Amino acid sequence: MRFNATGGNLGDVPAEVEGFIGDSLDSWYGFPGAQPTRKGHDFVGWSLRSEDANTGAITPGSEFTKDTLVPRAITDVYAVWKERQKLTISFDGNGGELGSLPASKEVYEREALEDDFPAYNPTNVANMDPKKPGYTFIGWGYDKSSTMPEVTRDTVFTESETLYAIWKEGSSDTITVKFDANGGSYKSGKMPSETFEKGTALGARFPTEILENRIEILELCI
Repeated sequence: MRFNATGGNLGDVPAEVEGFIGDSLDSWYGFPGAQPTRKGHDFVGWSLRSEDANTGAITPGSEFTKDTLVPRAITDVYAVWKERQKLTISFDGNGGELGSLPASKEVYEREALEDDFPAYNPTNVANMDPKKPGYTFIGWGYDKSSTMPEVTRDTVFTESETLYAIWKEGSSDTITVKFDANGGSYKSGKMPSETFEKGTALGARFPTEILENRIEILELCI
Protein backbone atom coordinates (compact mmCIF):
# COMPACT_ATOMS: atom_id res chain seq x y z
CA MET A 1 0.00 0.00 0.00
CA ARG A 2 1.38 3.39 -1.00
CA PHE A 3 0.08 6.48 0.78
CA ASN A 4 0.11 9.76 -1.18
CA ALA A 5 -0.19 13.12 0.60
CA THR A 6 -1.51 14.82 -2.59
CA GLY A 7 -0.21 18.29 -1.82
CA GLY A 8 0.10 17.80 1.92
CA ASN A 9 2.70 16.33 4.25
CA LEU A 10 2.59 12.68 5.33
CA GLY A 11 4.26 13.46 8.66
CA ASP A 12 4.16 10.21 10.69
CA VAL A 13 2.15 8.36 8.06
CA PRO A 14 4.40 5.76 6.39
CA ALA A 15 4.83 6.14 2.65
CA GLU A 16 4.37 2.39 2.21
CA VAL A 17 2.78 -0.38 4.27
CA GLU A 18 2.91 -4.09 3.45
CA GLY A 19 -0.12 -6.32 3.59
CA PHE A 20 -1.80 -9.23 1.83
CA ILE A 21 -4.28 -9.13 -1.03
CA GLY A 22 -7.76 -9.78 0.30
CA ASP A 23 -6.91 -8.79 3.87
CA SER A 24 -7.30 -5.46 5.64
CA LEU A 25 -4.23 -3.60 6.84
CA ASP A 26 -5.61 -3.57 10.36
CA SER A 27 -5.53 -7.36 10.53
CA TRP A 28 -1.78 -7.45 9.86
CA TYR A 29 0.48 -4.43 10.20
CA GLY A 30 -2.05 -1.95 11.45
CA PHE A 31 -3.69 0.92 9.61
CA PRO A 32 -1.78 4.21 10.07
CA GLY A 33 -3.12 6.02 13.12
CA ALA A 34 -1.49 9.33 12.19
CA GLN A 35 -2.99 11.76 9.72
CA PRO A 36 -1.29 13.86 7.05
CA THR A 37 -1.44 17.64 7.25
CA ARG A 38 -1.83 20.43 4.73
CA LYS A 39 -1.86 24.17 5.30
CA GLY A 40 -5.35 25.63 5.05
CA HIS A 41 -7.04 22.24 4.67
CA ASP A 42 -8.78 19.60 6.76
CA PHE A 43 -8.02 15.94 6.15
CA VAL A 44 -11.18 14.05 5.09
CA GLY A 45 -9.76 10.53 4.68
CA TRP A 46 -8.10 8.20 2.19
CA SER A 47 -9.43 7.39 -1.28
CA LEU A 48 -8.49 4.90 -3.97
CA ARG A 49 -9.20 7.65 -6.52
CA SER A 50 -6.62 10.40 -7.08
CA GLU A 51 -9.41 12.55 -8.53
CA ASP A 52 -10.93 12.91 -5.06
CA ALA A 53 -7.86 14.66 -3.63
CA ASN A 54 -9.11 18.26 -3.68
CA THR A 55 -12.85 17.74 -3.84
CA GLY A 56 -13.49 17.67 -0.09
CA ALA A 57 -15.33 14.35 -0.38
CA ILE A 58 -14.58 10.70 -1.11
CA THR A 59 -16.43 9.03 -3.97
CA PRO A 60 -18.73 6.34 -2.49
CA GLY A 61 -17.08 2.96 -2.81
CA SER A 62 -13.58 4.46 -3.06
CA GLU A 63 -12.96 4.87 0.68
CA PHE A 64 -9.84 3.24 2.08
CA THR A 65 -10.13 2.55 5.82
CA LYS A 66 -8.70 0.11 8.34
CA ASP A 67 -11.36 -2.41 7.29
CA THR A 68 -10.88 -2.09 3.51
CA LEU A 69 -9.56 -5.26 1.87
CA VAL A 70 -6.34 -4.78 -0.10
CA PRO A 71 -7.45 -5.08 -3.75
CA ARG A 72 -4.15 -5.65 -5.58
CA ALA A 73 -0.40 -6.19 -5.15
CA ILE A 74 0.43 -2.49 -5.53
CA THR A 75 -2.31 -0.14 -4.41
CA ASP A 76 -2.11 3.64 -4.25
CA VAL A 77 -4.33 5.58 -1.86
CA TYR A 78 -4.69 9.35 -1.82
CA ALA A 79 -5.29 11.90 0.92
CA VAL A 80 -8.54 13.80 0.39
CA TRP A 81 -8.63 17.44 1.51
CA LYS A 82 -11.27 20.06 2.19
CA GLU A 83 -10.09 23.65 1.91
CA ARG A 84 -10.87 25.86 4.90
CA GLN A 85 -12.52 29.25 4.63
CA LYS A 86 -10.22 32.21 4.06
CA LEU A 87 -10.50 35.02 6.59
CA THR A 88 -9.58 38.69 6.24
CA ILE A 89 -7.55 40.33 9.00
CA SER A 90 -7.71 44.12 8.68
CA PHE A 91 -5.31 46.60 10.30
CA ASP A 92 -6.53 49.95 11.64
CA GLY A 93 -4.01 52.66 12.57
CA ASN A 94 -6.37 53.82 15.35
CA GLY A 95 -5.43 57.47 14.94
CA GLY A 96 -2.05 56.70 13.44
CA GLU A 97 -0.82 55.98 9.93
CA LEU A 98 -0.23 52.44 8.65
CA GLY A 99 2.48 53.67 6.32
CA SER A 100 4.01 50.69 4.51
CA LEU A 101 1.79 48.16 6.28
CA PRO A 102 -0.99 46.47 4.30
CA ALA A 103 -4.58 47.37 5.10
CA SER A 104 -5.40 43.67 5.38
CA LYS A 105 -4.08 40.14 5.08
CA GLU A 106 -5.77 36.85 4.32
CA VAL A 107 -5.37 33.75 6.49
CA TYR A 108 -7.02 30.35 6.54
CA GLU A 109 -9.53 29.64 9.30
CA ARG A 110 -7.89 28.17 12.44
CA GLU A 111 -4.43 29.33 11.42
CA ALA A 112 -2.06 32.14 12.42
CA LEU A 113 -0.61 34.88 10.22
CA GLU A 114 2.93 33.98 11.31
CA ASP A 115 5.37 35.67 8.87
CA ASP A 116 2.53 37.71 7.36
CA PHE A 117 1.98 39.44 10.71
CA PRO A 118 3.43 42.99 10.73
CA ALA A 119 6.98 42.92 12.04
CA TYR A 120 7.55 44.49 15.45
CA ASN A 121 10.92 45.38 16.94
CA PRO A 122 10.51 47.28 20.23
CA THR A 123 14.12 48.47 20.14
CA ASN A 124 13.57 50.15 16.76
CA VAL A 125 9.89 51.06 16.97
CA ALA A 126 10.51 54.74 16.10
CA ASN A 127 11.64 53.68 12.62
CA MET A 128 8.84 51.22 11.97
CA ASP A 129 5.22 51.49 10.88
CA PRO A 130 2.60 52.28 12.09
CA LYS A 131 3.35 55.78 13.40
CA LYS A 132 1.49 58.45 15.36
CA PRO A 133 3.06 61.80 16.27
CA GLY A 134 3.75 62.04 20.01
CA TYR A 135 3.01 58.34 20.63
CA THR A 136 4.83 55.01 20.63
CA PHE A 137 3.33 51.90 19.06
CA ILE A 138 3.18 48.90 21.44
CA GLY A 139 1.14 46.27 19.58
CA TRP A 140 -2.24 45.24 18.17
CA GLY A 141 -5.58 44.73 19.91
CA TYR A 142 -9.15 43.75 19.11
CA ASP A 143 -10.59 47.05 20.30
CA LYS A 144 -9.78 50.73 19.82
CA SER A 145 -9.42 51.10 23.59
CA SER A 146 -7.07 48.11 24.09
CA THR A 147 -4.14 48.94 26.40
CA MET A 148 -1.93 45.87 25.93
CA PRO A 149 -1.02 43.57 23.01
CA GLU A 150 -3.79 41.05 22.38
CA VAL A 151 -2.58 39.58 19.10
CA THR A 152 0.78 38.19 17.96
CA ARG A 153 2.15 36.37 14.92
CA ASP A 154 1.06 33.12 16.58
CA THR A 155 -2.57 34.10 17.26
CA VAL A 156 -4.98 31.62 15.66
CA PHE A 157 -8.01 33.18 13.96
CA THR A 158 -11.46 31.61 13.70
CA GLU A 159 -13.19 34.57 12.08
CA SER A 160 -12.34 37.75 10.19
CA GLU A 161 -11.09 40.50 12.51
CA THR A 162 -10.09 44.16 12.56
CA LEU A 163 -6.96 44.78 14.62
CA TYR A 164 -6.31 48.21 16.10
CA ALA A 165 -2.93 49.79 16.77
CA ILE A 166 -2.25 50.37 20.49
CA TRP A 167 -0.43 53.56 21.47
CA LYS A 168 1.49 54.78 24.49
CA GLU A 169 1.83 58.52 24.85
CA GLY A 170 5.41 59.78 24.67
CA SER A 171 8.65 58.49 23.17
CA SER A 172 9.94 54.93 23.36
CA ASP A 173 11.48 53.79 26.66
CA THR A 174 11.94 50.02 26.83
CA ILE A 175 12.85 47.45 29.47
CA THR A 176 13.78 43.79 29.06
CA VAL A 177 12.42 41.01 31.27
CA LYS A 178 14.04 37.57 31.37
CA PHE A 179 12.14 34.50 32.61
CA ASP A 180 14.46 32.36 34.75
CA ALA A 181 13.34 28.72 35.16
CA ASN A 182 14.62 28.78 38.77
CA GLY A 183 15.73 25.14 38.85
CA GLY A 184 13.43 24.02 36.06
CA SER A 185 14.13 23.99 32.35
CA TYR A 186 12.62 24.98 29.01
CA LYS A 187 12.15 22.41 26.25
CA SER A 188 13.79 24.80 23.82
CA GLY A 189 16.82 25.02 26.10
CA LYS A 190 16.65 28.80 25.84
CA MET A 191 15.53 31.26 28.50
CA PRO A 192 12.79 33.47 27.02
CA SER A 193 12.98 37.22 27.31
CA GLU A 194 10.81 40.08 26.14
CA THR A 195 11.58 43.73 25.50
CA PHE A 196 8.64 46.09 25.82
CA GLU A 197 7.67 49.63 26.73
CA LYS A 198 8.11 50.67 30.34
CA GLY A 199 4.74 51.20 32.04
CA THR A 200 2.89 48.76 29.77
CA ALA A 201 1.94 45.08 30.05
CA LEU A 202 3.16 42.23 27.86
CA GLY A 203 -0.35 40.94 27.26
CA ALA A 204 -0.37 38.31 24.49
CA ARG A 205 3.42 38.59 24.20
CA PHE A 206 3.86 36.92 27.60
CA PRO A 207 5.87 33.67 27.09
CA THR A 208 3.71 30.55 26.82
CA GLU A 209 6.41 27.87 26.85
CA ILE A 210 5.74 25.38 29.66
CA LEU A 211 8.49 24.73 32.17
CA GLU A 212 9.76 21.22 32.80
CA ASN A 213 10.53 20.21 36.38
CA ARG A 214 13.76 18.50 37.25
CA ILE A 215 13.09 15.72 39.74
CA GLU A 216 16.01 14.06 41.43
CA ILE A 217 15.55 10.40 42.44
CA LEU A 218 17.49 9.41 45.54
CA GLU A 219 18.47 5.78 46.30
CA LEU A 220 17.95 4.73 49.90
CA CYS A 221 20.46 2.25 51.20
CA ILE A 222 19.39 0.08 54.13
